[in-house]
Amino acid sequence: MSIAGAGIITAFSAAATVSEGPTINAPSKAQLEILAKFQKRLQTAGQVRSIVNRRTSIGLLGTEKKASGDLLVSQGRVRMDLKSDESEERQLLIVGDKSFWAVTYPPKEFKEAAVQVVTGQVKSKKAGSVGFLALLGKDGFLKSFTVSGVGLDKDGGIRYYLQPKVDWVEAKRALLALGPDIAGERAFREIMIWDSQDNESQYTLDKVKFEKKKAESGKFTFSPPKNADIMSLQK
Repeated sequence: MSIAGAGIITAFSAAATVSEGPTINAPSKAQLEILAKFQKRLQTAGQVRSIVNRRTSIGLLGTEKKASGDLLVSQGRVRMDLKSDESEERQLLIVGDKSFWAVTYPPKEFKEAAVQVVTGQVKSKKAGSVGFLALLGKDGFLKSFTVSGVGLDKDGGIRYYLQPKVDWVEAKRALLALGPDIAGERAFREIMIWDSQDNESQYTLDKVKFEKKKAESGKFTFSPPKNADIMSLQK
């Protein structure tokens, strides 16, 4: 193992110790094949539906925010609709074939406030949430990330610790967790992303369903309301 590789695994081992995660080792060929098989399953499914709970820890402020809602993935397109547990503020992320929209609706007590919309091209280098999109997008996470380590859960689940192939503000490192092998398939459990400031975003998935039916195209388009404050990110 290279010094750089050892450093990556050491960094992840420290993070795992804090969250009481499993011991991290270098990935085996069989474990990499399991991940490649899962990626293909995710890419070729008509749609994948799930309940998602997001926990965001802001490193510098020492604060934590939680939200929950629904996740829909369909052949590289993503729709995630969340509502904050604290303020009921709604956050909507839509990734279509060419464009994405990150939309924040104000909480009920500020219902007259403008809806905040950030939009841009999926392939743009300035696209927000690029770490999350690279994990679920049509190109697949193995194109954007390398596996730097693997941890095994007590029930047979596998945690893949990922390192981006290029430097990204939105994804300094990431984790993708799968459940134990049941009849040759593994459940989609969790995604975690750490940015350059060590802010941590955890997406825990529940009731995940892989379906042959392709999701409706309208789920992945968005028309901003009249009172929207729109920020467009160009290439």
